[in-house]
Amino acid sequence: MNEWKEKAKYLIKDKIGILFVISLIISLPSLLNIDISNILTTLNKIFEAFRINLFIPQALIDIILIVTLPIGIVTFLLSAAFSLSNHYVYLKVAHEDKPNISDSFYGFKDFGAALKLYFLMTLYIYLWSFLFIIPGIIKAYQYSMAPYILAENPGMSAKECINMSKEMTEGYKFSLFLLDLSFIGWNILVGLTMGILSIWVQPYYNTAKANAYLEMSSNYTDIDDNVVYDTTIE
Repeated sequence: MNEWKEKAKYLIKDKIGILFVISLIISLPSLLNIDISNILTTLNKIFEAFRINLFIPQALIDIILIVTLPIGIVTFLLSAAFSLSNHYVYLKVAHEDKPNISDSFYGFKDFGAALKLYFLMTLYIYLWSFLFIIPGIIKAYQYSMAPYILAENPGMSAKECINMSKEMTEGYKFSLFLLDLSFIGWNILVGLTMGILSIWVQPYYNTAKANAYLEMSSNYTDIDDNVVYDTTIE
């Protein structure tokens, strides 16, 4: 785990600027994902608590909810593509290659595969978490390498990527958990700096995670046909 982090510090030294710009592009879906109806409902509660003589009609809140539903769908679709783009970008960094602005849109090259993988991962993790929290967390770690696999092997199906990720993370899940745990302090500092420190922390974390994938993929051989999957970035 420490090797992943130490190498990440070295790899991002001269790339913070370009990674910051890319992160702005990739985070665009989050700007659309604003639940206005929830905001208005919260305002109503605040007005009521402070006895302010102002009330937002529930009918207006319901109308806004209906109108914003398509925005939620668009946000999900964009998030699928940009998520794959993000994994692709940091794989390039892990391979000591400098990413380009155009890499922000890599996930749209095979939008169908990106969407299917994003949907299946979200669905599976949600269903496992719905049953019990701990199995949901374990499954999240099991599936976490799937986007990297798809980014490097565009011809693979979503289910193949997920299955390969489950096999690849065998013996690594606790290390991935410790990696996340080691960034809690950094995330607290990000909050204290109003998010400014994330300009460095996010690339640091993402590159460390990509380094973890490269180690796993280099040690992984498909049991059935002894084929080592391609782990190069075009």
